[in-house]
Amino acid sequence: MMEHGATLKAMWRTVGSTHQGNRVCHLEQRPLAGLDTLVVEDEFLIAQLLCDDLGLMGATIIGPFSRIAPAMERIASGESLQAAILDINIAGEEVYPLADELVKLGVKVVFLTGYTRVKLPARFASYPVFSKNAPIEELVTALT
Repeated sequence: MMEHGATLKAMWRTVGSTHQGNRVCHLEQRPLAGLDTLVVEDEFLIAQLLCDDLGLMGATIIGPFSRIAPAMERIASGESLQAAILDINIAGEEVYPLADELVKLGVKVVFLTGYTRVKLPARFASYPVFSKNAPIEELVTALT
């Protein structure tokens, strides 16, 4: 797993190793504990790193979803969600219809993008937007 930023690194403490020699780490703080978080990201490695990092911060991950339709089906199921991290462009499809549904449900929405410049629709102008390589602590701050 990739560590992001000095703040996150300061939160880690090595507590031993497994029989396979892998490091076992423990977070002393879990700022996202109990936060059911939907992740919609179509780039596999980014989705995995994001889910790993959010999970280590205590979030319960719903997903990741690499397409919008299955994510829409999941939220239609009535599952409890408090937060969502959405890539703006999912396989060439804009994520805004999904974001609209999440906002109606009172879910905190954070957008991700791989583009250097992005203009959100006016209805989302006040929502946080992060580059995909943003430090995890910035995402944590936006979600808390």
